[in-house]
Amino acid sequence: MKRNDDKISEIDKSAIKSQIINFMIICFGLTFILDFSSFVLLGPIYPNGSEKWGIITGIQMLIPAVTSIICMMISRDKSLRGANKLFLGVFILDSVISIGQLLPIGSSRLYQYILLAFYSGSLILLFIINSRKKSRAQLNQARLSFGSHKYMLLLMPLFYILIYIGNTMLNYVFNLADSSLKIDLGTFAITYMGFVGIDILFSWINYFGEEYGWRVYLQDRLTQIFGLRKGILLIGVIWGLWHAPIVAIGHGYPGHPVLGVIAMILSCITFGIILGYSIWKTGSVWISVILHLVNNCLVGPTVTYLCIYKSNIFSFGGGIYGIFVMGSISFVFLIFLKEKKLSFNKNTNKQSL
Repeated sequence: MKRNDDKISEIDKSAIKSQIINFMIICFGLTFILDFSSFVLLGPIYPNGSEKWGIITGIQMLIPAVTSIICMMISRDKSLRGANKLFLGVFILDSVISIGQLLPIGSSRLYQYILLAFYSGSLILLFIINSRKKSRAQLNQARLSFGSHKYMLLLMPLFYILIYIGNTMLNYVFNLADSSLKIDLGTFAITYMGFVGIDILFSWINYFGEEYGWRVYLQDRLTQIFGLRKGILLIGVIWGLWHAPIVAIGHGYPGHPVLGVIAMILSCITFGIILGYSIWKTGSVWISVILHLVNNCLVGPTVTYLCIYKSNIFSFGGGIYGIFVMGSISFVFLIFLKEKKLSFNKNTNKQSL
């Protein structure tokens, strides 16, 4: 049934709304339970938070995709079969192993080797099943293939890196940076590439965990109810609110529990537009996984070798001023989103490109 005329039957709409509600209840419920129990046991992240918070934030990133798989099982989504079922099943196994890092043995070198073996094996599996025509056709239904416009897998991350660096350097223009730092582009580039390489091997499942839940499962459904542009904007608000508890206790904007939550919501809206556009254009979750990874890896090397903010909240780059700069760029992407590109598939309750 085509959705060019924005008409979905009441039965379909009711089913989609039910799936959205189930997702929100499970995803937010699991996340808030994790954050609250961790806060009780470990105290706040800022100041002097436990090192285990790094593992917990990674585990939290897995929850949206795990929730989406649970919801797909509840609704008996027909895309959850064949190659999709195989890969998502492997993701669940990787997630369980990731949670094991909280155990005493989890910090051992042996366990890290086990993690690397499973995560690397899962990536190899992804490339293998994407290389087979029959499997790739199934992966397309669940946005797990590499999609169309594959050049964007390289160009979009490069574009984003340049925009982020340029945005950050505006701190020098407006005297919001520590001028004593000597800019070192060479060391920045080497360190950044190292961060990206490590995250690809050890953290790709965390980024997939967020992106498959938000940008595939929930975005597909919200855009069917509210339209493409409104749906993507709404995802950004929901994504930001999902971060609220952990931001309030010191993640992202330490020392700014209220302004930090506001900044996170705005950041999720602006960044979410770029991520949503990228999936809409390619039909693949992997471009948003790459962009999310690229973004998170920029923070450390940027503040170490390019710019130390005088304030982590009132600054360009990751601060509020930078969010507004990125928002103006995201607005351009929002304009290029076209509703007529979408259609509705009754068998999977998903949009197709």
